[in-house]
Amino acid sequence: MENQLKEIKKLVLLGVKTALSVEDVALLLNVSKHNVYQLVSKKKLTCYKSLGERGNGGKMLYFKREDVEKYCFAVKQESEAEINEIVSQIRG
Repeated sequence: MENQLKEIKKLVLLGVKTALSVEDVALLLNVSKHNVYQLVSKKKLTCYKSLGERGNGGKMLYFKREDVEKYCFAVKQESEAEINEIVSQIRG
């Protein structure tokens, strides 16, 4: 029960954040943190690095919600109805 409450709290907070962490993005995309780092490495997902150093000497990565959403909706698969509408418009 306590774990479920923590998960709900995390999801609620995620809904209002504009600067997302690697963990947040992994949760939104339903992938591992490793996969998020791979997407960044392959330049498929835009990220921002903090100026401040972390305790381990590394820099934190941050993501804008709009960039994550852009990644999610990068390729659109039209429905049959949309395709028919396009064809109708072309045929005039």
